[in-house]
Amino acid sequence: MNSAIVVFLNDVEKVRKLTQNGIVVNNETILVSPLSSPDKKVMLSNVPPFISDEAIGKELSRYGRMVSPIKKIPLGYGFDYNIFVSSDTDIKCFKCGQSGHLAWACPERQSDPGVSE
Repeated sequence: MNSAIVVFLNDVEKVRKLTQNGIVVNNETILVSPLSSPDKKVMLSNVPPFISDEAIGKELSRYGRMVSPIKKIPLGYGFDYNIFVSSDTDIKCFKCGQSGHLAWACPERQSDPGVSE
């Protein structure tokens, strides 16, 4: 398990307490994560460079605990800023707003006469 320790518990309430509070080993509190994690990956697109990671983290922490640092992928273009939010389970098309596909595969794109293939 990649240098991890696996603990099996016989009660869901014990798992909840352990993941909330951690465990103390040699006077050091160690955070515990469940083997199957309910965490979600969140992607913010088109965030203006003047919005700090701290401000983003503060807003995201209103919805739960952040479990990894913010990673930036600079694209180097754009001056109009509309922030888009998506997670790994709720993929939505930016063209039509429907779930289950992305803009490049949008059914409306194929029927749009202004779009060339």
